[in-house]
Amino acid sequence: MNDFIFDTLLIKNGQIKDLFIHKKNFKENAKWIGYDFKEEMYDSLLREVIKSEIEHKKDPMREVKLNIFLFEDGRIEYKKKLYEKNINRCLLFDGYIKRISAKRYLKDNIYIDLYKKNKRYFKDFLDVILVNEKSEVCEGLTSNIFFMKDNVFYTPEVSCGLYDGVTKERFIKDMEDSNFDVRRCSILLKDIFSFERCLITSSLKGIIEVEEILFKNVSDFKDRFIVFKKCNRTLPVEDAGK
Repeated sequence: MNDFIFDTLLIKNGQIKDLFIHKKNFKENAKWIGYDFKEEMYDSLLREVIKSEIEHKKDPMREVKLNIFLFEDGRIEYKKKLYEKNINRCLLFDGYIKRISAKRYLKDNIYIDLYKKNKRYFKDFLDVILVNEKSEVCEGLTSNIFFMKDNVFYTPEVSCGLYDGVTKERFIKDMEDSNFDVRRCSILLKDIFSFERCLITSSLKGIIEVEEILFKNVSDFKDRFIVFKKCNRTLPVEDAGK
């Protein structure tokens, strides 16, 4: 199987949320990694997807998860399925981030392998959080992550091995506009035990507060878990952190 990059989008009411921004970021990521992104093929594929959702346009409860895959040889494929919300727990895996330069990593081409090997675990979790070879927290397979302590938000910086997601950037702007301190930094595994709260952001899931993180395949923290006791699932997005 060829290597690939992928993006996760949300279809609701027959429309793809934040399509313009997703397309722009996907195109930039493809260019950065050296893949042949054919814009006409991308647009045609999305028209096909939207056409298939027309009959469900008036169903306000229907939410569809759409994965777009761009392969090394230029092929673009997609998979879609109904989005089912999970309980507010995350798995944390070690050793699944691949270094491809001095400052950047690649996670996308391990997605299917990781999913196949651990499929039975995935159904009970919001997402899988990945860690690089320096024991720095990176991001989820389909989300970005934030921690909070003393009313300050902390999120891994790009050099740790991640992409800045659409919802992440919007969340940071909203929090900074509300006078919250948001810091991009290196977050080591051992440090996350000191945080009071945890949130993940993604175009599919939105902004969700995490109640618990369970460690798996993490040598120094085998079978450990964190429960964020200050988690407040009833907070609206704009009040997160208050």
